Amino acid sequence: MNTQNDKITITERAILELVRYKTRNNYIFFGGNDYIAKAIDITKNSAKTLVNHLIRMGYLNKTYDRYKRRVLSLSGKPYLRLFEDFTGVDKKIVTLERDDAMRDSLYYQREYEGANARMETLQKERDEIQLKLIDAENRIYKLEALFLNRGVSKEQLEQMIA
Repeated sequence: MNTQNDKITITERAILELVRYKTRNNYIFFGGNDYIAKAIDITKNSAKTLVNHLIRMGYLNKTYDRYKRRVLSLSGKPYLRLFEDFTGVDKKIVTLERDDAMRDSLYYQREYEGANARMETLQKERDEIQLKLIDAENRIYKLEALFLNRGVSKEQLEQMIA
């Protein structure tokens, strides 16, 4: 299946198998190099290099969705498959995805709690400002009453204020 100049490594085949598995049933594979690296136990830089090599050799297609996320798919070029059943790797991937989701959940929980704390602080500040505003209005009414009791007309008060 492979020509002498078109050899791919076992690791590259593992990447192809991962993409094949993740794109079954017409699913779209957005997995980044970090995801690929975790799934097959290589470094992120190695994953990047190998994916780019597979793209250049025509085994993988790289496109972008409307959100500018990278989409990988098999080109259909034949290669020697590593295994038919990807179940063991799937368990690892599911575990990794679960761990990522748990980490994201914890992050968003903390963000939510921080936002709630900030909202409570802002509500307290708003309440304090409203009390100060009410106090200021009461003082203005008292001053107005004082001036009116001293014989100053409303028109004179308006002229003083303007």
